[in-house]
Amino acid sequence: MQNKEEPSNVGKPNEESTNAVNPADDENQKSFREQAIEAYEKDKARQEQIKKENAEAFRRKAEKAFFELFDIPTTASTAMDRHQAAVYVADQKFVARKALDGVCVFYTMVKCTQCKKALTASNTIATLREIGRDLSTKYLCDKCKEKERKEEEPVFQSTADLVLEKVREIYDLVREE
Repeated sequence: MQNKEEPSNVGKPNEESTNAVNPADDENQKSFREQAIEAYEKDKARQEQIKKENAEAFRRKAEKAFFELFDIPTTASTAMDRHQAAVYVADQKFVARKALDGVCVFYTMVKCTQCKKALTASNTIATLREIGRDLSTKYLCDKCKEKERKEEEPVFQSTADLVLEKVREIYDLVREE
Protein backbone atom coordinates (compact mmCIF):
# COMPACT_ATOMS: atom_id res chain seq x y z
CA MET A 1 0.00 0.00 0.00
CA GLN A 2 1.88 2.91 -1.16
CA ASN A 3 0.04 6.18 -1.31
CA LYS A 4 3.03 8.00 -2.60
CA GLU A 5 4.80 6.91 -5.63
CA GLU A 6 8.49 6.87 -5.27
CA PRO A 7 10.40 8.07 -8.23
CA SER A 8 12.06 5.33 -10.08
CA ASN A 9 15.49 6.95 -9.89
CA VAL A 10 15.73 7.22 -6.10
CA GLY A 11 19.06 5.92 -4.94
CA LYS A 12 20.32 5.81 -8.48
CA PRO A 13 22.66 8.45 -9.84
CA ASN A 14 21.01 10.93 -12.13
CA GLU A 15 22.61 11.03 -15.52
CA GLU A 16 22.50 14.83 -15.57
CA SER A 17 24.12 15.29 -12.15
CA THR A 18 26.87 12.72 -12.36
CA ASN A 19 30.34 13.77 -11.34
CA ALA A 20 31.84 12.38 -14.46
CA VAL A 21 34.72 14.55 -15.62
CA ASN A 22 34.28 16.06 -19.00
CA PRO A 23 37.67 16.10 -20.74
CA ALA A 24 37.07 19.59 -22.16
CA ASP A 25 36.23 21.01 -18.71
CA ASP A 26 39.29 19.33 -17.23
CA GLU A 27 41.54 20.95 -19.86
CA ASN A 28 39.92 24.34 -19.24
CA GLN A 29 40.52 23.99 -15.50
CA LYS A 30 44.16 23.03 -16.06
CA SER A 31 44.74 25.92 -18.42
CA PHE A 32 43.10 28.29 -15.90
CA ARG A 33 45.42 27.00 -13.16
CA GLU A 34 48.44 27.37 -15.42
CA GLN A 35 47.40 30.93 -16.30
CA ALA A 36 46.95 31.75 -12.62
CA ILE A 37 50.37 30.32 -11.81
CA GLU A 38 51.98 32.23 -14.68
CA ALA A 39 50.27 35.47 -13.59
CA TYR A 40 51.48 34.91 -10.01
CA GLU A 41 55.04 34.27 -11.18
CA LYS A 42 54.99 37.37 -13.40
CA ASP A 43 53.67 39.48 -10.53
CA LYS A 44 56.32 38.08 -8.20
CA ALA A 45 59.06 38.81 -10.76
CA ARG A 46 57.70 42.35 -11.22
CA GLN A 47 57.72 42.90 -7.44
CA GLU A 48 61.33 41.69 -7.27
CA GLN A 49 62.29 44.03 -10.12
CA ILE A 50 60.64 46.98 -8.34
CA LYS A 51 62.45 46.07 -5.12
CA LYS A 52 65.79 45.97 -6.97
CA GLU A 53 65.12 49.31 -8.67
CA ASN A 54 64.20 50.92 -5.34
CA ALA A 55 67.36 49.54 -3.71
CA GLU A 56 69.48 50.86 -6.58
CA ALA A 57 67.83 54.28 -6.38
CA PHE A 58 68.45 54.38 -2.62
CA ARG A 59 72.08 53.36 -3.13
CA ARG A 60 72.60 56.14 -5.67
CA LYS A 61 71.01 58.74 -3.37
CA ALA A 62 73.09 57.61 -0.40
CA GLU A 63 76.27 57.62 -2.47
CA LYS A 64 75.53 61.11 -3.83
CA ALA A 65 74.76 62.47 -0.35
CA PHE A 66 77.96 60.94 1.03
CA PHE A 67 80.08 62.41 -1.74
CA GLU A 68 78.47 65.82 -1.35
CA LEU A 69 78.94 65.80 2.43
CA PHE A 70 82.66 65.14 2.18
CA ASP A 71 83.26 67.07 -1.04
CA ILE A 72 84.29 64.04 -3.09
CA PRO A 73 83.89 64.78 -6.79
CA THR A 74 81.10 62.62 -8.16
CA THR A 75 82.57 63.12 -11.61
CA ALA A 76 85.61 61.02 -10.77
CA SER A 77 86.78 59.07 -13.78
CA THR A 78 85.77 55.66 -12.47
CA ALA A 79 83.79 54.15 -9.67
CA MET A 80 87.08 52.85 -8.26
CA ASP A 81 88.42 56.42 -7.97
CA ARG A 82 85.29 57.44 -6.08
CA HIS A 83 85.59 54.37 -3.88
CA GLN A 84 89.23 55.14 -3.08
CA ALA A 85 88.32 58.75 -2.25
CA ALA A 86 85.52 57.53 -0.01
CA VAL A 87 87.85 55.10 1.75
CA TYR A 88 90.40 57.90 2.25
CA VAL A 89 87.77 60.17 3.79
CA ALA A 90 86.48 57.29 5.89
CA ASP A 91 89.96 56.57 7.19
CA GLN A 92 90.36 60.22 8.10
CA LYS A 93 87.05 60.57 9.95
CA PHE A 94 85.89 57.17 11.16
CA VAL A 95 87.16 54.08 12.85
CA ALA A 96 85.04 51.31 11.32
CA ARG A 97 83.07 50.88 8.14
CA LYS A 98 80.89 48.17 6.68
CA ALA A 99 79.46 47.65 3.22
CA LEU A 100 75.80 46.69 2.82
CA ASP A 101 74.38 45.97 -0.63
CA GLY A 102 76.97 48.13 -2.31
CA VAL A 103 76.32 51.12 -0.03
CA CYS A 104 79.12 52.10 2.31
CA VAL A 105 77.70 52.50 5.78
CA PHE A 106 80.09 54.17 8.16
CA TYR A 107 79.89 53.54 11.87
CA THR A 108 81.32 56.51 13.68
CA MET A 109 83.32 56.33 16.85
CA VAL A 110 83.56 60.05 17.50
CA LYS A 111 84.77 60.98 20.98
CA CYS A 112 84.48 64.25 22.85
CA THR A 113 87.74 66.20 22.60
CA GLN A 114 87.57 67.28 26.25
CA CYS A 115 86.25 64.34 28.28
CA LYS A 116 87.02 61.58 25.71
CA LYS A 117 83.54 60.06 26.04
CA ALA A 118 81.95 58.53 22.94
CA LEU A 119 79.25 60.78 21.54
CA THR A 120 75.67 59.58 21.25
CA ALA A 121 74.25 58.90 17.83
CA SER A 122 72.31 62.19 17.70
CA ASN A 123 75.37 64.15 18.79
CA THR A 124 77.49 62.31 16.25
CA ILE A 125 75.10 63.14 13.42
CA ALA A 126 74.90 66.77 14.54
CA THR A 127 78.68 66.90 14.86
CA LEU A 128 79.16 65.47 11.38
CA ARG A 129 76.81 68.10 10.00
CA GLU A 130 78.69 70.81 11.88
CA ILE A 131 82.15 69.74 10.80
CA GLY A 132 81.22 69.02 7.21
CA ARG A 133 84.57 69.19 5.52
CA ASP A 134 86.66 70.59 8.39
CA LEU A 135 88.65 67.94 10.24
CA SER A 136 89.90 70.30 12.96
CA THR A 137 86.50 71.06 14.49
CA LYS A 138 85.96 70.16 18.14
CA TYR A 139 83.81 67.20 19.00
CA LEU A 140 81.90 68.07 22.19
CA CYS A 141 79.37 66.11 24.20
CA ASP A 142 76.36 67.84 25.77
CA LYS A 143 78.05 68.30 29.17
CA CYS A 144 81.19 69.83 27.69
CA LYS A 145 79.14 72.09 25.41
CA GLU A 146 77.24 73.29 28.48
CA LYS A 147 80.50 73.92 30.36
CA GLU A 148 81.97 75.83 27.42
CA ARG A 149 78.81 77.90 27.06
CA LYS A 150 78.90 78.80 30.77
CA GLU A 151 82.58 79.79 30.51
CA GLU A 152 81.86 82.07 27.56
CA GLU A 153 78.96 83.82 29.30
CA PRO A 154 79.96 87.19 30.74
CA VAL A 155 80.07 87.20 34.50
CA PHE A 156 77.77 89.90 35.87
CA GLN A 157 79.36 91.84 38.69
CA SER A 158 77.51 93.44 41.52
CA THR A 159 77.09 97.21 41.58
CA ALA A 160 79.51 97.55 44.48
CA ASP A 161 82.22 95.76 42.48
CA LEU A 162 81.62 98.04 39.49
CA VAL A 163 81.79 101.18 41.66
CA LEU A 164 84.98 99.96 43.33
CA GLU A 165 86.54 99.24 39.93
CA LYS A 166 85.68 102.76 38.68
CA VAL A 167 87.09 104.33 41.85
CA ARG A 168 90.38 102.44 41.34
CA GLU A 169 90.58 103.59 37.73
CA ILE A 170 90.05 107.22 38.78
CA TYR A 171 92.57 106.85 41.62
CA ASP A 172 95.15 105.45 39.19
CA LEU A 173 94.55 108.37 36.79
CA VAL A 174 94.93 110.93 39.58
CA ARG A 175 98.14 109.32 40.83
CA GLU A 176 99.64 109.40 37.37
CA GLU A 177 98.98 113.13 37.04
